[in-house]
Amino acid sequence: MGCSTLNCILQCSVPAFEGLLPEPHNVILMGVLFHMAEWHALAKLRMHTDDTLATLERTTETLYSRVREFCATTCTVFKTRELPREKQARDRRHQSQRSQKRNGNGGESISKEKTFNPDTYKLHSLGDYVSTIREYGTTDSYSTLLVCAPA
Repeated sequence: MGCSTLNCILQCSVPAFEGLLPEPHNVILMGVLFHMAEWHALAKLRMHTDDTLATLERTTETLYSRVREFCATTCTVFKTRELPREKQARDRRHQSQRSQKRNGNGGESISKEKTFNPDTYKLHSLGDYVSTIREYGTTDSYSTLLVCAPA
């Protein structure tokens, strides 16, 4: 039985990232990765009990706590910028927009600062998994695909 792509990425990321950052940031990052892998393993179980759902709730709280610590401690120390290919793609988009408007002001831009954004729907929705599993069953038993009935 193989693992899902995300699960494999999470499992492989811990040794790949270990020691990449100086302390205390290494420990913080390892905590985020570990708890994300733990959360994912629990959320994707094909059978749940009250105990596994309670564990998933606690793990979700711990994961949120670790992400907040990562944002407050590590993200404030490391200034990150977009990759050269991201900058080039942005420059191409802007150049295309300028040529369409016929008022181009040529020239290259500088790379933008990029920060980790914890305020995303994906991260926010992790807290809804337990109630969703209780109401609809495990995540492998339904699809989020919208199916419309014929008119």
